[in-house]
Amino acid sequence: SRRRLSLWDVPKAEIERLEKTRQVNRTFPLLAPRAGTVVAKQVLQGMVVDPSVELYTLSDLSSVWVLADVYETDVPYVHIGDKAQLAIEGREAPLDASISFLSPTIDEPSRTRKVRFVLPNPKGLLLPGAFVNVTMESPLGKGLSVPESAVIRTGARSIVFVVHGEGPVHIEPREITLGPLVGDRYRVERSLQAGEKVATGAQFLLDSESRLRATSAPGGGHVH
Repeated sequence: SRRRLSLWDVPKAEIERLEKTRQVNRTFPLLAPRAGTVVAKQVLQGMVVDPSVELYTLSDLSSVWVLADVYETDVPYVHIGDKAQLAIEGREAPLDASISFLSPTIDEPSRTRKVRFVLPNPKGLLLPGAFVNVTMESPLGKGLSVPESAVIRTGARSIVFVVHGEGPVHIEPREITLGPLVGDRYRVERSLQAGEKVATGAQFLLDSESRLRATSAPGGGHVH
């Protein structure tokens, strides 16, 4: 937790002395309301300050927060209490942790939800600002999936090219509904059936113009 120190924290005794004597001391003690580590300093010697100026920011580093971003498509599979492994830059072994808080909102620019982990830090070895990679495993059950390279993302739409035929082939662009990305494969929620073939980057070369024509045509397109 953090606590900001300002002139509102001037000791009551000093304020009472000033009101009585009308004499200003050049110096007086300004005690922090709690123990901690100075993580930000906004004041320099000789500055003119008022109660709106934050002089110092104190932080209790005996425990630290790790904030992770979960993509919007993965939000339904993440819950408070879920286990995770946190790989922190500068540490050899990952740390085990559980989700302690989920943000109630989605960050609009990144389309992600903030997830919070709390880690004990009695020796101060975990430093605020360090990069952390979070790995979580969620049971998704069985389902249909396609390679990530088979999916074209066009804003809010996800499109695959379904392959029909064996000789001259018919390529049908089809909008599908995706679930989470697991490894290099997307789970497919709707609009694709087991056994249907989809084109991937290694199988077909579809230039950007033909993709645009195919996705905009109501009945699909043909590629030979």
